[in-house]
Amino acid sequence: MAGSSDNEYIPANVATHIKTLRRRIKLSQRQFADLIDVSVTLLKQWENGQAQPPISYWQRIVVAETKGIQALRHNGAGASRIYEPGVDYVINAESEIHS
Repeated sequence: MAGSSDNEYIPANVATHIKTLRRRIKLSQRQFADLIDVSVTLLKQWENGQAQPPISYWQRIVVAETKGIQALRHNGAGASRIYEPGVDYVINAESEIHS
């Protein structure tokens, strides 16, 4: 498609892609939904192929996949939430870590 960049393309197998990524980074549906700032219900619809994410959310998923989940900013106020299996960190702009 002329004028489109790769991150504006949502693949036909988006449902499988999202579920595979979430499982690969070992996040629950709740954790992944929180990370990309959507409801669990919506994430389940995406993973089951009942709905397709808007391009803005697909771009967040691509960022999580290509740059790692720590690249996603959360809470809009300069805080990032980083999930690791069994641990949940919130890092604010002043580099304080709260677990």
